[in-house]
Order: sequence, then C-alpha cells, then structure tokens
Amino acid sequence: MSHAALEVVLTVLREHLAELVALDTAMREDAPEVVHDMRTVVRRLRTTLAAARPVLDRGVTDGLRDRLGQLGAALEPARDAEVRAELAVDLLDAGGVEDPAIRDRLVGDAHDEYRRDRRAVVALLDQVSWTELVADLAALVERPPLAAEALRGQRSVLHRALRRQARRAHRRLGRIDAADLDSLHDARKAVRRVRYLAEAIARYAPHGGGPGVAELGAAAKRLQDVLGDHRDAVLHAAWIGGEAGSTERAGRNPEAYRRLERIERDRAAELETARDPAIEEFERRRRELE
Repeated sequence: MSHAALEVVLTVLREHLAELVALDTAMREDAPEVVHDMRTVVRRLRTTLAAARPVLDRGVTDGLRDRLGQLGAALEPARDAEVRAELAVDLLDAGGVEDPAIRDRLVGDAHDEYRRDRRAVVALLDQVSWTELVADLAALVERPPLAAEALRGQRSVLHRALRRQARRAHRRLGRIDAADLDSLHDARKAVRRVRYLAEAIARYAPHGGGPGVAELGAAAKRLQDVLGDHRDAVLHAAWIGGEAGSTERAGRNPEAYRRLERIERDRAAELETARDPAIEEFERRRRELE
C-alpha cells in the first residue's frame, strides 16, 4: 500500500489543494505573480485528475476537472494582460523608446486591464461555487472514490499515464504547422501536461518515480517555454502592428511602433529556430521512457 498509485495521487492532490486555498488570500491581496500561480495550480490539479482516472472514479473527477477548467478560463484575461505588460516593458527598453504616450499605451493600459480582470477573479472567489469547489476537492482527498487500479503500484499506473500523455504530445508536435498558431498552442498544451505529470511523479513518488521521469519533465518544461515565448512574441508583435496602423490612420508618426514591431518579430524568429532542438530533446527523453 505504501507505494500504491492511490497514495501518490492523493498526496499530489492534497498539496495542490492547499496551494490553491492559500492563493485565495493572495489573490485578494494582489500578491506578485498570483494570477500565474493560481493558473498553474489549477492546471496541475487538472493534469493529476486526468492521470488518476484508473485510480479515482472519473464520474467524480471529470466534473471537478471541468469546474477547475472554468476557473482557469476566468484567470486567462488577467494573465494575458499581465504578460503583455511585462513584454512591453522589456520591448520598450530594447527599442530605446521613451515616449510617455507610447509607454502608457503599451504598459499602462495593460496594467489597467490586469487590475480590472483580477477584480473579476476576486468576485468569482466570493461566489458559492468557489467554496463548493474547494469543499468537493477536499472531500475527494479525504474520501476518495476508488477506481479499479487504485491499489496497484504507482509505477504501473502513473508511468503508463505519463507514457500515454507523452505519446499524445508526440502526435501534436507532429502536426505543427509553423504558420498556424493554433497547432503550436495545441502542441504546447500537450507538452505542458507531460511536464506537470512528470514533475508530480518525480517529486511525490518513491525514488522520484524511477529513471527518466525527471529528465522528461525538464525537457518538457524547456519545450513548453520555447513554444510559449514564441507564441507570446508573435501575438505581441501583431498587437503592436495594430497600434502602428491605428497611429498612422490618426495622422501621427507610427515609426516608433514599427520599430518595436520589428524587434518583436525578430525575437519570434529567434525563438522559432530554438523550437526544433527543444523538440528533439523532448522526443529523445520520451523514447527513453518507453
């Protein structure tokens, strides 16, 4: 029983639930990185519940995953605004643009959006549905609804789930179209799930889950970062290009915006060249675990 899949899964869920509850207070206090942190914990919980289908009754866990997904979606606008502000600060420094009006448009407006969207998240946390979600997650941990493989060894159950998710990511990576941001985003989400599951096994399972697990998680993180940074750069460049167009139509000089757009597109191109090596490393680690 000490190495049963159930024990590992419950340990992961218990710790992430404690983090989620602590982030309620942090969200209300607008602590640094709180939106990012809550989003990450929500995703880790959803990944664990998906991997736990052989261990916990999915008639219960699938509903919890859906409700967590709704919370994650509510966090998305605030996080997008936060990222855009961070990217804009770095870009303005790189481009040497000191125009207060441009800084206010790129950074100040994003900060305003973040504050508005974070307040919307706090309003959601004041609702009964949030209290019920936390209570239902706690009940799951305290009185787990067992599935057929709950008492099987963790390596048998969780490694199988990890290999399944890694093969899923492999298929998504094979469908990448460099001109299609949606295909890149789908691949990134699949890789992220591999990362979170590998990290959970490496941290909470006995002996780190065995050889190759931590290495796969690290490779997945690097690939996730490359794919995410590339997408952020492409979208940010397009957004700034839109601002340049608006500026020009208003009869003002758009050159500063155009320069920032070029810098961001160059960064996107550099990140695109880093994608293939990151994919190769991920695939090598995936094959080693098969």
